[in-house]
Amino acid sequence: KDSPQAQDDLTRLLYQTYASQKAFGDKAEMMGYRDGMFQMILAEFPFWRIRDAFIQHVRRKADLPTPSDIYNQLDPAPEPLSAAYYI
Repeated sequence: KDSPQAQDDLTRLLYQTYASQKAFGDKAEMMGYRDGMFQMILAEFPFWRIRDAFIQHVRRKADLPTPSDIYNQLDPAPEPLSAAYYI
């Protein structure tokens, strides 16, 4: 959510993830922009859910997550209906 503590926690989590994951061509100075985008996209979720989604991503992938990677873990899109549904 929008509490200053949650925002600080997310920033810290982003920097920890950045330090531990592969960053193909990313530059450290871009982290400020990345942080702002994560803050904007994930603002509706409590920090504990965001942290859990980051942990799941880091366990399975070596690259840095994007805001949409984390958002899709928190609020997955519904699966399209199969052809069998329409028969």
